[in-house]
Amino acid sequence: MPRTLERSININTSVEMLYNALLNPSAIKEWWEASTAIVVKENGGTYAVSWGNDIDDPDYVSLSIIRNLKPYEGFSLEYISYYSKMGKLPFEAKMNVDFFISSVSDSNQKLEVKQTGFPDNKIANEYYIGCKVGWETVLNNIKKYCEQ
Repeated sequence: MPRTLERSININTSVEMLYNALLNPSAIKEWWEASTAIVVKENGGTYAVSWGNDIDDPDYVSLSIIRNLKPYEGFSLEYISYYSKMGKLPFEAKMNVDFFISSVSDSNQKLEVKQTGFPDNKIANEYYIGCKVGWETVLNNIKKYCEQ
């Protein structure tokens, strides 16, 4: 049975600012500490992010398709491929990430992230734990970006 990872954070910002931060490449580069980001903001659109100091030889690349895009409410990322210089993941999995935005007030939003599809076996534990820590950092970075 696949595992799921869920995290949330309240952010003092407008729903428009948060939604745009999640989809604008310039914002993604900041809060996800990425070297490049390409986003085609539509259902079926591309969401590609890379990390590393050399744009011609990235350390990591994540390529997804945008699904269930609902302006100012959220969207899903259906993972297509993941590349790491360190090699392939030691397991096969179909992982997806859902971003949900709900308004607490005009100037306070709740952002929920749900990543699904982690294999429920020992071989995926290190990656799962890394994602737990990673999402905590990323959510705090999104909060800092939106509240600056």
